Amino acid sequence: MSHDPYSPCICGSGKKLKFCCQDILTDMQRIKRLLDNQPDAAEKMLHNLYAAHPDKAVLVTELAELKRDQDQEDKAFDLCVEFLRRHPDEPRVLLCLADLSLKRDGFESSRRIIHRALQLAGPEHSARVAMMLGSIGGAMMQTGRPASAFAHVALAARHAPSEMKAQILSMLGSLVAESSAAWPFLGPLQLLPTGLAGESADADQRARRLSELGCWEPSAILYSRITQTEPDNGAVRHNLGISQLQDGHPREAAESLHRAAGLIDDFDMAAETETLACLLDLDHSEDRDSIIQRSCRVPASSQLQEQLQRDRRVVRAPNESNDAPDKSSIQRFRLLEDTKPLPEGGQLFLASILLAGDAEEGSSGDTLLSLTARDSDMDSAWQVFRSIADACIADDVEPDDTVVESRPSCFANFDRWVHYDPPVSTEANRKQTRAWFQNCLQKWMKTPQAQLNGLSPVQSAEDPERRLQTSAAFLTLQAICRRIDHHESLDEIRQALGVPEPGRIRLDSGQSINSVPLLLCLRLALDELTDRQVLQLVNRTAMARDIRLMERALDELISRPEALEVFSPRRAHLLRASIARYDGSKDVLDEAFEAARSTAENDSDAFRVRLELDLKELSFRLDDPDDPRIPQLLQVLSDEYFVKVPEIAEVVREELTRTGCEHLLSEVEPTVEIAVSPELQDKPASKLWLPWQD
Repeated sequence: MSHDPYSPCICGSGKKLKFCCQDILTDMQRIKRLLDNQPDAAEKMLHNLYAAHPDKAVLVTELAELKRDQDQEDKAFDLCVEFLRRHPDEPRVLLCLADLSLKRDGFESSRRIIHRALQLAGPEHSARVAMMLGSIGGAMMQTGRPASAFAHVALAARHAPSEMKAQILSMLGSLVAESSAAWPFLGPLQLLPTGLAGESADADQRARRLSELGCWEPSAILYSRITQTEPDNGAVRHNLGISQLQDGHPREAAESLHRAAGLIDDFDMAAETETLACLLDLDHSEDRDSIIQRSCRVPASSQLQEQLQRDRRVVRAPNESNDAPDKSSIQRFRLLEDTKPLPEGGQLFLASILLAGDAEEGSSGDTLLSLTARDSDMDSAWQVFRSIADACIADDVEPDDTVVESRPSCFANFDRWVHYDPPVSTEANRKQTRAWFQNCLQKWMKTPQAQLNGLSPVQSAEDPERRLQTSAAFLTLQAICRRIDHHESLDEIRQALGVPEPGRIRLDSGQSINSVPLLLCLRLALDELTDRQVLQLVNRTAMARDIRLMERALDELISRPEALEVFSPRRAHLLRASIARYDGSKDVLDEAFEAARSTAENDSDAFRVRLELDLKELSFRLDDPDDPRIPQLLQVLSDEYFVKVPEIAEVVREELTRTGCEHLLSEVEPTVEIAVSPELQDKPASKLWLPWQD
């Protein structure tokens, strides 16, 4: 602790030491030393010091945190409350109380205290504010409120001091990357300009300031009051809905946004507002499609496996990459829905069956049996399975059901469980899925929708008065496709419904792309963005796996040499290759890898870069075992790398076997003696990046 009287005070008040806690500095230093090996003496001294200086905030916070660490949270809480009765605006004690209340009672009961603390906290309290907001964001995600989770964690990133910034940004990135099912709520949600005047304008400004602080409940209260005097202002109702949503009240937000959409003059904004409301209705509807896992333990015996293998309704499923290869490894089967093959190939299956445990005859252990199926199919699937398993499962077995996934029932219309025997290539699977998905889209066009009051999209499109609802239904479909990782073009659906192309939006040169709501990103005029904004857009779309928007952003980036150099040309071309792989576009794949290799010419580690690019291209092309480029790549790998890096040969052989390309194994035999390349003498091959080890 510094003794300089003009240094910042130890208590974090932001004042100089001379004008704050200089009179207790020596005692605080002694208490800090005692806490390490004489905590009881330190606590007694702290109590005495607090009794002598009852108005020192640092003493009550230190004492409260000590009580919390001793699992005496109620005493810590009472200490803070008693101090705040005398000093109600003390931010450090308010933050301490907010933390205690959040951990003890949860966010719902602590909201008022938290928002009061956020309003009074200053820059010197940024670390504590960031930690609290991050905790709230995590809790919101666990309770199924992704918009509120993102808003709190994004605000935590703004508050976080430099030493915490990376941790919070990592949390934010994981939230976006791992939660595609929440699109477009894992992004900023903007408040609209209201055009108000007088007292209403003042209330609007106060609500915006509160929103910027993360105080969304008082912001919502202010906007709700404004609606009483401005009932037809759509922007006010939109802002009310956004505040309610970020505060963790999605149902109330949906109602406000529905009403706002009917009052907003700008058609595109009205359609996007209605889309947010419809998605909230879906996410919190009781009409859900759940995936259930029913589990129980059965006596370990090979008899169960034999009976499953004999029944024509059961087929063996491929083991997953994390399944152990020994005798106690996981065994996977599928229960077919219909033994007849589909017209495009494959068979629909009703449930997945998993056996985990030693299945050797005579073993003493039990086998864990799990049956996974849709909630609507579980009872029938279990009944069929029991009839097949027969005496292997005792009559008195009571299985446990666990909800693995729960989503709006409309998502099931875009889902299918298909078994291929023999297994088909990844590329063939993608093609068949695309064909099937196009049929799903045509069915969607004719299926009554709750958001269209029971009309189908085709019927709604016939009524010009329902143009807004039809456009919102189309945007909702786009969101559903992104959530289930389908990135096909919906241009034909748009044209069939007569949904107009949205107007392009233009940003100020200084505005960050990361501040733009995801729905608005679809309307960006990319050619008018600055280089910095294009770079931000590519990074954002890559993290969120928005393939179609990423494709547009990459095309724009590659047309700008200076921005491309900042981004990394090699990374940009590999992202293009990833999109080409998804689309099955061999020409673009050729072009992207050729461009990526050209970036290695002047690289100081060119040998390693070329090797990694060749391995990555091989992994992409093995999606289609008939790709004519594969034999050429294998020849290059064999001639240029196997001798220098012998481990690569074995890895490639394993990958060829895994992808059903055993007929190409003869292409990967080294023909000369092994010699380690000078380039790799100090760089072990085990450190090489291998695509299938991601």
